[in-house]
Amino acid sequence: MTFTRRQPLAPDTYDLLKTFAILLVVLGHVTIIYSPLSSFPQTDGNKWINLFTDGIYAFHMPLFFFISGCIYVLGRQRQKYATWPELLGKKFRRLMVPYFLVGIFLLIPTLMLLEITSLSFAQSVGHLLYGHQVKHLWFLIALFIQFLFIRAAEPLLVKIPALVGILTSIALAILLPLSKLDFFQLPMAIRYLPYFLLGYYAQREAWTQIRLRGGEIASTIAVAAAIFLLRPRLHLPISIYLLLDYLLAFLCICLALQIVSRMRMDTKKYWYRTVAQSSFGIYLLHPMIIYSLFFLKADRSIHPAIMIPAVFIIALIVSILGTRCLRKLNLPIVLGETQKKIVVLSANE
Repeated sequence: MTFTRRQPLAPDTYDLLKTFAILLVVLGHVTIIYSPLSSFPQTDGNKWINLFTDGIYAFHMPLFFFISGCIYVLGRQRQKYATWPELLGKKFRRLMVPYFLVGIFLLIPTLMLLEITSLSFAQSVGHLLYGHQVKHLWFLIALFIQFLFIRAAEPLLVKIPALVGILTSIALAILLPLSKLDFFQLPMAIRYLPYFLLGYYAQREAWTQIRLRGGEIASTIAVAAAIFLLRPRLHLPISIYLLLDYLLAFLCICLALQIVSRMRMDTKKYWYRTVAQSSFGIYLLHPMIIYSLFFLKADRSIHPAIMIPAVFIIALIVSILGTRCLRKLNLPIVLGETQKKIVVLSANE
């Protein structure tokens, strides 16, 4: 199967997208502590913080799957993943090895120590093997499944129109009884598949080269804002809500791509290189740091305007230091890396 090379975006653009996305993830995991669904119910809710959190969650993980789809096509264009053993070996090392190591040695002990879970260690490991209640690690399983699915479906994907492929994946996500497929994050893999496919086709068809005019960008912002603000007030069937969710995320991804492609970021800046090179480690480590900081806060009354930026910065710094320590200790396997290579959260090599 041949993939033609079509004016790919500059690597710096993808790096900017990944850096932007990981910062949103960390920030979202801080602000969601103030939601009613938080693991820390003593934390007071705040409608403006909740609105901000909803805005982040509307597209930050879809953006990651979109980036992964783009970079997967770049890899295929460079003749990577030509065989199943190559794909399985690289993706299992990149995604599933960190999933098990971080889950067993970091996530589960943290949840037990902070009494966020009532499960025993053995029960928690059982949930990990089943792919159930694994916090942020769900992303690794879902992405692993998507890579296998996309590789298997490629003979069909290269023949059908992009719109047909994306709309079919949305239909599957809406119509399939996902609650009955609750094993190893399969529902999440299906739910987020349209975003991976959007990235897959965007790179293959060179959609990433499209530049919107100022008026078109303003219109896109207006439509996205209208959907975001009006959706909670509407009384519609769940299938329509899901369609609006996909449309909102697609619009936000489009805007993120348009904004980042116009940025003139100095990629040699220390902070940027540090975050970009540690993005996967940041993703793996930051939630445990956030949990610990809010646990230490306990009943202390600290205003969110102070707590949120403080926890965001500390979680970012400590997770970067943790990533560096793992590399210094010759434990890159925890990060899904080889000794000689630093890779990024897209999980593509």
